[in-house]
Amino acid sequence: RSVTSSVSSSRVQDVRIQYSTPYFSQILLLVKMRWLLRLHCACCELDYRVCSLKNIILGMQHVVLQQYGDAECDNIFDTKVSQHIGSFLNLDSMFDDIVDQLHRSLGTSWRPFLDFVASCDPTKAVHASLIDSMKTPTVVPTDGLAVVIDTIFLANFLRQSMNCRASRLRDFHEDCRQFGIAALDFPPLHGARDLLAWATARTKPTLANRSMVGKKETEKLAQLDAVLLTAALELASPEIIASALEVAESKGLSDEMSMLTSSLTDGHRGKRPSSPDSPGSTAGGPVGGRAIPRDRPVPAVAILEAAMGCIHHHDTFPIGIRERLYRILTEEFFLTRAQLQSLATASTQNIDGKRLSHSVLLHMVDTEKSRLRQYRCDNFVDTSHCTAPPLVQSLSEHGKSPKYLKHPSLDVTVGCRRPRPNSSPASTGQRRRP
Repeated sequence: RSVTSSVSSSRVQDVRIQYSTPYFSQILLLVKMRWLLRLHCACCELDYRVCSLKNIILGMQHVVLQQYGDAECDNIFDTKVSQHIGSFLNLDSMFDDIVDQLHRSLGTSWRPFLDFVASCDPTKAVHASLIDSMKTPTVVPTDGLAVVIDTIFLANFLRQSMNCRASRLRDFHEDCRQFGIAALDFPPLHGARDLLAWATARTKPTLANRSMVGKKETEKLAQLDAVLLTAALELASPEIIASALEVAESKGLSDEMSMLTSSLTDGHRGKRPSSPDSPGSTAGGPVGGRAIPRDRPVPAVAILEAAMGCIHHHDTFPIGIRERLYRILTEEFFLTRAQLQSLATASTQNIDGKRLSHSVLLHMVDTEKSRLRQYRCDNFVDTSHCTAPPLVQSLSEHGKSPKYLKHPSLDVTVGCRRPRPNSSPASTGQRRRP
């Protein structure tokens, strides 16, 4: 609360902050999210089968890691995502909604309930329930949910643009230390194995990993690895730094490309390649080229492949994560020219959506139908069932005969009887009885 505000309740105390930080709103959100874990422990002590917040916390993680929500679609060529539902989660609004609903439901018991929540230990929860009244309540640690909550906040923090004032994870950790708040605790990266396996199964499927693509759990693990990879790159974790052999190979290839570029440039101008020690030498690249400092760390090959796999899939990973990954890799790490070009291609090409244009797809359909008709004429085999449209009708065709029962050239319905016209006995040649 502000220092100049009038306080009417003795429970509310004014706080004066002597350390100015642009990350105050983010720190306040982290404190709220960690208080949600204490609220979960209090609710589990009342009745963990009814009042547990575990499903709500896991649902928040499910939404904050993805770019779009799933949508039902029976067309294999269309994208099965919804660009409106499940694409954004406001943690502040959701926390305020939970607290407001509890406040309205408890009424005058709200203050005693807050005192009860404050007395609970957030590191463990007592699972008690009226359904299990004959059993002894068990004490369950909440370390897993604590990591999930910090991961939710981390994903929400990294999804914001790096052009914002308060968007650096390293500075945020320093400000948390100044306020006496524990740093974020998130799972280890483990070389982004889940992200690499999922991206390989999507781009280069084999019989062994083909079943991995359709599993939602595998996709969520890949999205979690993308968040952890972004955090590790921004914090320059030793796990993502390349080995000495990889560094030598990367910089040796870069030196060869620079010398080749310089030789081609000098040869085009009619000059001999100058040595690096000669005055006016341009051995590091062409005149006016961008100078790349060599003191930057070199990322590991597996880490770079995982990052490219994340940036390539625009409908699976959040746009804030992908933009932050691209900017960190291009500005803070040493990359070769080929790697920079691959990153630029990945940032502009989406391999989650349609890979072919609509005209190309129509041309493929027409070519296949022509091939089937030619095969029918050459081999005397009926292929009409392959060229028939799907059984799902449009709204304008409801109540009508299916089109695959109609001959394409004759307007005659196959297999359906037409109603006979009303005819008089004289027209049918019937004789009258005497």
